Amino acid sequence: MRVTPDEKAHVRTLLVQGKKIEAIKFLRNNYNLSLRDAKEMADLIDEDIREDEYTYKRKKGAKKVISLAHGCLSVFFGIMGAGLLAVAIYIFMGQLSVIQEGEKVTGVVVSDPNQPVIEYTLNGQQHTHVSNISSEPPNYVIGEEVELFVSPSGEVVINTFSERYLFICIIGFFALMLMAVGYGVYRSFKKKIVN
Repeated sequence: MRVTPDEKAHVRTLLVQGKKIEAIKFLRNNYNLSLRDAKEMADLIDEDIREDEYTYKRKKGAKKVISLAHGCLSVFFGIMGAGLLAVAIYIFMGQLSVIQEGEKVTGVVVSDPNQPVIEYTLNGQQHTHVSNISSEPPNYVIGEEVELFVSPSGEVVINTFSERYLFICIIGFFALMLMAVGYGVYRSFKKKIVN
């Protein structure tokens, strides 16, 4: 497909006059192009036109509104992701301090293996801890011994993957996904500004 200089000049004239739809129709009818291809060709010709050549006032506001919306959306997802990541780090650091400062003890699951109730002895006193995580099928059986870390303030961390890391991993995954969406929106925002 070859565009003659006269046809290009005609399309250019239509674009300069603000008749982009007519220019696209002309390209579609004369070259049997799809709407997308005709629009892309019109955009390529439009790129060669200087701002002072236009005989009408070009609308720039709509592009700025779209750009602002993309920017706000990008920042929103980025902040939400960073906030969730901060929560995951906070929970991890809290558990780490309990493990470092706490005493390691062994407890026994005494009831409800779906959300276990664990009894343990610390400094000669009997204590009970109810797990924060419930599961079906149960992760524990009644009578099973479980390793615990107990801080001086009474906080308890059960030393299993599901108790220590599962919730943190889930929050971290969603945090990374939100930040990835924010970055994707930012990239599309950047692409719109360049185009």
